[in-house]
Amino acid sequence: MAAPSKADQQAVVDVNSSQSSQPASALRSRRCLPSHEPTRKSKSPGSPVDHILGLTDTGERFTREDGFDLTAFWASGVAGFRAGLWQGEAIIRLSPAGRERTAEMSAIQATASPTGDDGWVTAVVPIESLIHAHQDFLRLGAEVEVLEPAGLRERLAETARSLAAIYGGVRGT
Repeated sequence: MAAPSKADQQAVVDVNSSQSSQPASALRSRRCLPSHEPTRKSKSPGSPVDHILGLTDTGERFTREDGFDLTAFWASGVAGFRAGLWQGEAIIRLSPAGRERTAEMSAIQATASPTGDDGWVTAVVPIESLIHAHQDFLRLGAEVEVLEPAGLRERLAETARSLAAIYGGVRGT
C-alpha cells in the first residue's frame, strides 16, 4: 500500500487572528484541516494564511470523495459565510474620494449610479448591522452620505453633531 499523499493527511493549525476584526473570544483558535501546503499565499492582509503560527501532523488519515473539488467547496463555504453576515442594505452617496477609498468593494461598483454633476454616485451596499455599518461609514467621514436606512442615517447624524460640539470651537493653546 502506498503512503498517503500530503493532501490526505490531517493537521492541527494554531491560528493567531489578533489582526482581524473577530471578537476577542476568537483571537486564538485551533482548526483541523488537510495538511497540504498552500500553492500561494493570500495577498490580502489579515488572511488566515498570514496568521498560521504552527502546524502539527495528527497522524490521522481521511479519504476524499471521488470528484471532490476543494476550490469549489471552499468558494461555496466563503460565499455562504459572507451571505450570512449581511442583514440588510444601505443606500449611500459617495464622493469621488469616497469611491477611491472603497474601490475594492464590488457592491459599490456593481450598483453605482452614473456620476452626478457634483461627482458623487449613489450605490446600494450590504450591511452586517446598524452598529457595524455606523463604524464602517464613519471611517469615510464626509466622503459618504447615508440615505437609507433612516436609523443608520440618524446614528451618523448624532455622531456628527457630537463631533461638531467637540471640534466646533477653537480652543486656546
